[in-house]
Amino acid sequence: MPVTEFAVLKIKEPYTAQSEILQAKLRVLDQRQGEASSYPLTYYTDDKDPSILYVVSGWDTAESHLTWVRDESNQDFFATFGPLVSVEHSVHVDLDFNQFPGETGTLAYKVDVAAAEVKDAPGQIWVGHGVALEKKTDVYQFAAFNFDTLRRNSAHGDDIKIMNRVRL
Repeated sequence: MPVTEFAVLKIKEPYTAQSEILQAKLRVLDQRQGEASSYPLTYYTDDKDPSILYVVSGWDTAESHLTWVRDESNQDFFATFGPLVSVEHSVHVDLDFNQFPGETGTLAYKVDVAAAEVKDAPGQIWVGHGVALEKKTDVYQFAAFNFDTLRRNSAHGDDIKIMNRVRL
């Protein structure tokens, strides 16, 4: 079963998710990784902290992703991101990336020790969860919403992160 790659990046000052230099690098990453994995990359910023950039994508296996990352030409390419972002967290979740709605504007996620029942919320269009392959005690829960639904319609605690889609 395909897996979901979920990475949390910290954008370094003075850059933002809208900075042309970062967007240009992300477009190259889209092309390179898309050719290797056959899955699109999606990007989101954190609703409360726009310097956090989330990357959500798919791979046939976590091993195929790690093999691709370790390739020398990719290591050289990733080094060019150093002045722009740092990787805060990266994980593979046993959730088929193909299940994510392709054009959702807002995702929410939460990490817990067990899958909890996710209640329907206004504008919610999908819910999924999976165990982190690197740390089997972590369950990642995702929910997809129409644009801005969560900000307008519900209060959310600090344990639920709201991610807004970035279009390149």
